[in-house]
Amino acid sequence: MNNENGDIQSEFERFVTLVAEAAIAVDVSEEEQVRLKKEIGMELSALALRFDRVGPVLAYGASRYLLPAADQGDPEAAYEVAELCVHAENSNGLEDGFDYYKIAASKGHAQAIYQLARCYLTGQGPSMDLDRAAELFAEAKRLGADVDPDHLEFEDLTPEQKRVMRWSFGGGKR
Repeated sequence: MNNENGDIQSEFERFVTLVAEAAIAVDVSEEEQVRLKKEIGMELSALALRFDRVGPVLAYGASRYLLPAADQGDPEAAYEVAELCVHAENSNGLEDGFDYYKIAASKGHAQAIYQLARCYLTGQGPSMDLDRAAELFAEAKRLGADVDPDHLEFEDLTPEQKRVMRWSFGGGKR
């Protein structure tokens, strides 16, 4: 068994353990149920997002467990739901994850703020707003979002959009 298969096996075993814990925890508080569902959803999401495109069954399963926490404003759960929406087969990309990125971003989730900035930069989800995109890119950078501006996947940007990107990450004029 190669290392990647070992990692998947380990993740799957952790997921099965969480499901078993949730199944026996029938007499727990609603808060504990939401926490357990979030953990299950995070594990399912991690498995689902290891593939290039997320299949609808796995995305639905992970989202189903993550939504209670996401809808209560949990930033990690909201971010995972957004990522599942974006990467799911038959997805409209950033548009499908926009509302959940907003929830996570409102709680200071750096990667969600970065993704929200991408939405404003490209007009996917909201209307295009380059000033808002620049503000959000700068905020994401300040909060330590994991972004390398040299490796961004924005081949189809206009010159103005590219200027926003360069300015947001510390290079060039706005």
